[in-house]
Formats: sequence, C-alpha cells, structure tokens
Amino acid sequence: MNFVIWLRDTARFFGQHWIRLFSITLLISLITLVGAVAVLGLASGGANPLNLARLVLWVGGVWMSTAILYYIHTASAGSSVSPLSAIQKSADHFTAVFGYQLLLIATVIILGLIVWLPIVLNVPNLPELPFNLSVCAILFYFGSRLVALGTIDLVVNKTPLRSVIFSAWRYSRGRVWTLLIAHLVFFAAITLVLITLPLVSRQLLLQATLLVLLIQPIVVLFYIFVFQIHAHQRSTALLSE
Repeated sequence: MNFVIWLRDTARFFGQHWIRLFSITLLISLITLVGAVAVLGLASGGANPLNLARLVLWVGGVWMSTAILYYIHTASAGSSVSPLSAIQKSADHFTAVFGYQLLLIATVIILGLIVWLPIVLNVPNLPELPFNLSVCAILFYFGSRLVALGTIDLVVNKTPLRSVIFSAWRYSRGRVWTLLIAHLVFFAAITLVLITLPLVSRQLLLQATLLVLLIQPIVVLFYIFVFQIHAHQRSTALLSE
C-alpha cells in the first residue's frame, strides 16, 4: 500500500515542481558542461584531459544531486525556494555529500579487492561468471540500501559523516525490496536511454542534448521516490523512540 502511495506522491510532487526542478538540473548541467569543456581545452602536460573532464562531470553530478534533494526537502516542508536559491544553499551540504561519495567509492574498492581475491590468487575450479554475477548482486544490494538514503540523510538531517552509513542502513530496514526495485527501474531506464540515443542520431551534440533532457527527469523522479521512503522511515523511527 505504501508503495502505491509513494508512487502517487512522487507523480504529484513532480507535476507541481517539475519546472523548478528542471531549471536546477539544467543550470548545473550547463555549468558542469562548460567546466568540462574548459578543462579539455586548458589541460596540458602529463594530465589526461579526458579523465579531468570526467572528474568535473562527476563533481557536477554530486552537486546536482545535492541541489535536487535540498529543493525536494525544502518544498516538501512547505517552504518556497527558487532554483537559484536551492543551487546556492545546497553548497552548504556539498562537502558532506562529496565526502560520503568518496567514502562509498573507497568502500567499494576495498570490498572489490576482498571479493575478487580468489580470482587474483587463481583459485582452482572457480566458476568465473557466477562469481562475478554474485559480486555485482552484492554491491547492488548494499548500494541500494546506502547510497541514495545516505545522501538524503546528509541533506535532510545533517547526519555526521561517520554515522550516515549506519543511519541509512537503519532507514532501509523493512524497505529493502522497494529500494531494490526502485534502483533496478532507475538503472534500466538509464540503460535504455543510453542504448537508444545512438539509434536516434549519430550527432554527438544532439545526443548530449537528448541525454540531458531524458536523464534529468529519471534522476529527479528517482530521488523524489526515495525521499518518500526516507521520510516515512524517519517518522516511523522517531515514533518508536
């Protein structure tokens, strides 16, 4: 029942705020794209300009997620916030969200080194494909429980970085299947867009434009939906205390 309610509330919120949310994502996308192009043009020496541009795009993606979540949180609380104000005030949370992303990346690297150790050591009779699929499933499971909910918790509750993984894990209890389905649909939609774009046009500029226009609503809808889960789980946790 809650799943249907969250879907309804997600669609309703998106319908009421899509112009401002689109403005936030468009502005940050443009700034990020300009930064990436500038890096490609200015990079010299031993630095790989493509890797630097990817770093700029990743930082822009973290900034966009933070701004979107700040707007969703503020608007859900009944306050009015402009896109420019959401972008500006989300900077207060950017450092924490960026640090959390780095922490998760480091965790994935460590877990990857541990779980792929049998392959590195050439353990005999190890079925490689099932093993790799199992590793991916494990990472997907933990990522679905920790990434989005933890990011929301940093923006909404300003939870200390050292505690956010534990709070995200707590908020995901009882909603694991809902989170897994939400992430599966999210990644499937992104994959469908990426596969379809080359079939629509071979012009890189048009592909980039369509990519921004199509992926932005998917990202926004995903965060609105997971925000509904976080709000419900947080209120439930507060009532039980």
